[in-house]
Amino acid sequence: MEIPTVIKVLSSLVVILIVSQITRKLLLSIIAGTILLAVWTGHSSTSMWETVIGNTLSSSTLMLILVIFQVIWLSSQMARAGIMEELVVAIRERVSHRMSIAVLPAVIGLLPMPGGAIFSAPLVDSCDTEGNLSPELKTRINFWFRHVWEYWWPLYPGILLAVEICRVSLWQIMIIQFPITLFTIIVGYFWFLRWVPHEKNDDKKPSTEPTTKLLPLVLPILIIVGTYALVVLGHLILQKFTGNFELNKYLPMCIGLFAAMFVLNKERPLDFNVWKNIILSKKAFVFAGIVFAVRIYGGFLSAKLPNGDLVVEQMRAEMFDWGFPVLAAVIILPFICGLTTGITVGFVGASFPIIVTLIGAGTNVSSSYFLGTIAVAYCAGYAGVLLSPVHVCMIVTSEHFKTKLMNNIAVLAIPVGVVFSATLLWRYVIIAIGN
Repeated sequence: MEIPTVIKVLSSLVVILIVSQITRKLLLSIIAGTILLAVWTGHSSTSMWETVIGNTLSSSTLMLILVIFQVIWLSSQMARAGIMEELVVAIRERVSHRMSIAVLPAVIGLLPMPGGAIFSAPLVDSCDTEGNLSPELKTRINFWFRHVWEYWWPLYPGILLAVEICRVSLWQIMIIQFPITLFTIIVGYFWFLRWVPHEKNDDKKPSTEPTTKLLPLVLPILIIVGTYALVVLGHLILQKFTGNFELNKYLPMCIGLFAAMFVLNKERPLDFNVWKNIILSKKAFVFAGIVFAVRIYGGFLSAKLPNGDLVVEQMRAEMFDWGFPVLAAVIILPFICGLTTGITVGFVGASFPIIVTLIGAGTNVSSSYFLGTIAVAYCAGYAGVLLSPVHVCMIVTSEHFKTKLMNNIAVLAIPVGVVFSATLLWRYVIIAIGN
C-alpha cells in the first residue's frame, strides 16, 4: 500500500526533531530531514540535484541569506555602539522588568524580517540583569512575543498575500484578525511572562520623568519600517503603471537594513577592526548556513512529485479521499503547510487558493462566514509555523540560548492550541454578528 504524502512529509519533520534532540546540531538535523523527504517522495538523484542547485542560485534564497547576515550585523553594530544597553535602560525606565522582557521582542516583531528573533534575543538577555531567568524561559518569551503581530500587521507579506488571494480589503483582514493578537498577548502573559520574577529595583521606580530618550535608540527600527513601507509603496505604484514590474520580496527589508546600518554608523561610528569582527562573525555564518538548509528543505516541498503533482495538491486529495469535512480541511491543510514550510507566506501561498475554493468565495456565502473562516485558516496555518522545526526564528532562538528545539516546541504546543481555540470561538462570534 502506498504511504500517504502527509505521512512522508510529517515523518521528515519528526526526523529533524529527533536528530536535533540527539546531536544538538540544527544544521545536521535539517539536512537529515531534507534527505528523507527527497528520497521518500521519489525524487531521482537528478531531480534532487536540480532542486538543490535551483534553490541555491535563486535570487530569493541569495537575498534571504543577505538579510540574515544584515540582521546579525545590525544587531552586533547596535550592541558595539551601546544602543542595546541604552535601549534596555530606556525601556526599564518606562515599564517593569517583567514587561520589558516582552516589550522588546514585540517592538522588534513590528519588523517583517526573517529570523528577527535573533535580533531581539540579545535584548532579552540584557534585560535579565540579575540572571534569574532560565535559558528556556528566555527562549520562549523571546519567540512568543516576537510573533504577536503577524496575524494582522500590514507590513508582513503573508497578510498582503492573503488579502490578494481572498479578494478582500486589507482593513477587513486587519479588523477581523486583530483580536487574535490580543488573545496571543493574554495567553503569553499567563503562560510565560508571569513566571518572570520582579527584580529588586522594580519597587524603586523614580518618580521623575525618564532620563534616557527613547526615540534616538529606536531610530534604526523606525528607519527599517519607513524604508520598507516606502519601497513597497513605490513598487505598487510602478506595478500599477507598468503592469509587470516585479520586486524581490526581501529587497525592501535589505534596503531598510542597509539604511539603518548607514545612519547608525554616521551617528555612532565604529572603527575598522570592530567592523571587521562584525562582518566576519562566526555566528552570522552559522545562522546563514542553517537558513540556507531550511530553504533547500522548502525547495523539495514546492518541487513537483514524480507523478507531476505538487505536495500540497497531493495532501488535499488524500484528505478528500479520507472524507474530511470542509472546516476540518480548512484547519488541517494550512496547519500542515505551516508546519512543513515554517513561513507564513509558504502556508498562505500553498493552501489559501484551495481554501478559498472550499469555502466558496464569490458564491452565496456571507462575508462574515467567509472572513471568520479565513481567520481560522490563517490562525491554523500560523500555529503550524510557530510549531515548525524549520521555522527560522525558532531555530535561531534555540541556537542563541542553547536550548533544545524539541523541548521548546513541546512547551509551545499548548499555548498555541489555546490561541487557536480562542480564534475558533471568535469565528462563531463573527458569524453571529454578521447574521
